[in-house]
Amino acid sequence: MEEYDIRELLYLVTPDLEIEEFFEIKGAYVGNMILREELGFKNGGKSGDFDIIVIPYSENTIHFERTGVFEVKLVKPTLKNPGRNANSLGLTQTLGLIKDGFPFVGLMHASVTEPLPEF
Repeated sequence: MEEYDIRELLYLVTPDLEIEEFFEIKGAYVGNMILREELGFKNGGKSGDFDIIVIPYSENTIHFERTGVFEVKLVKPTLKNPGRNANSLGLTQTLGLIKDGFPFVGLMHASVTEPLPEF
């Protein structure tokens, strides 16, 4: 089992906790690219999968009421096409996650550029 430093993800699902409550959180279960059906959601909804899902836990409790789900859009500009954008902005998928009832929903856009040539 691998361990990662996921503090930034944990902060996204605990923004309103008092400091004492925050320190009761011991970690989080994190999944990526989870199909809707795997978690019992009806097929055909938007988003079709959960790009990142974060569920915090404390010593004796899994805090499902603080589940965060995040839509991720990757932009891959190239030297030939530096203005390349994502195929969609992710708004429809993000609104679908809200409709699904998740308490914390986010939309992340990340740019992954190709390396510049060495001169």
